Amino acid sequence: MKVLGSDFYTHGIVPVDIKTRLFRLRGQGQTTIFIVPDIEKHPALTHAREMENHPNVVSVDNTLLAHENAEVKDTIAVQEAALRESGMKVKLYKESMVGGERVSSAAMIRQITALADKLEILKTVLPEEYHQHLGMESKDRTDGMACTDGMSE
Repeated sequence: MKVLGSDFYTHGIVPVDIKTRLFRLRGQGQTTIFIVPDIEKHPALTHAREMENHPNVVSVDNTLLAHENAEVKDTIAVQEAALRESGMKVKLYKESMVGGERVSSAAMIRQITALADKLEILKTVLPEEYHQHLGMESKDRTDGMACTDGMSE
């Protein structure tokens, strides 16, 4: 037996090519879509044609981007705080290093002066033959020392 058409015909279903329009109820974002035949005198179609003549532009705020934007701002704020903190640490280290160098320079000068005084005492106590071992051939050698770090005693 010769079958005309497709399986639709054998089951009693006849396909009809008809224009349709898809509708969704106003204010119902992700709800049911209604399929209405595209017939000129259908009340839904006349209302749809009126709406097509006056289109509305609707913008929807994407809250995902706002959330990501807030996260980025928080991250930037944390990084800026860390940068400020590290800048303050660097400043503190620089100040303490300069101050520490001055303190250590002053301490070294005091220590050198104390050693020079000790050598003077040893020079008076020890006989003349040991003076060459003390490294103090002349008395003005310690008098020529000057403080070059800008601090005065």
